[in-house]
Amino acid sequence: TPESLRDLSVSLDNVGGTAGRLGDFEEARKAYQESLSIRRQIIRRVGETPESLRDLSVSLHKTGRLFAETGDPEAARRFLQEGLGIAEALADSFSDQVDFNELPGYFIEALKELQSREQGPFRPQAEHSPCPLWQMLRKMLAVCRTKRNMRL
Repeated sequence: TPESLRDLSVSLDNVGGTAGRLGDFEEARKAYQESLSIRRQIIRRVGETPESLRDLSVSLHKTGRLFAETGDPEAARRFLQEGLGIAEALADSFSDQVDFNELPGYFIEALKELQSREQGPFRPQAEHSPCPLWQMLRKMLAVCRTKRNMRL
């Protein structure tokens, strides 16, 4: 169902955030991009609802920020610009809703940070060895992905 897909996408965003904080940028990228793929799948199923577009913009923001942090400004800009377009359309269409009105600001701030990074020397965050708990979570995520792919 679209609801279960949304739950999975939110969980993948959480995995991506945790992976990034632990320095496992490759796992973060995989989780964010899988989440992004699911968000697009939801839109194909239910249409461009305000909620599905907001969720897509959140995934675009997280993905764009990760690419910015890991030294791929072109990819970061693509994700952030796409998300900004969605956020601005939502803010214009739902000007009475504070959540939608604040959304473009997150993208504008991320794009400003990206620009300032490009003007100075890039210093990627230090890579960390994943802790045992994180290694266990990665294995569990791999099992979930395998089971999910078998159902599709």
